[in-house]
Amino acid sequence: MYCNRSTRESTPCSSIKDFNVISTPSNSITRSIPLAREIEDFFAVHEQEHLRRFADKYNFDFVDEKPLEGCYEWVKVEF
Repeated sequence: MYCNRSTRESTPCSSIKDFNVISTPSNSITRSIPLAREIEDFFAVHEQEHLRRFADKYNFDFVDEKPLEGCYEWVKVEF
């Protein structure tokens, strides 16, 4: 394919609104970055669910480090 380099594509001056501002076409996809608080809330919910499942499975409260009623018998070990 032959390419004529003697001409180039350009934007007509009438299409340029402000010569001092260079802009790019707006992106139709908007990225929504969550706030730190939203991230913390998201993981807090999942952490609570995770702790509840472990407490139910092992009859032990890992937050307060206390045994709960259930099928396992917990004995405190001193190091």
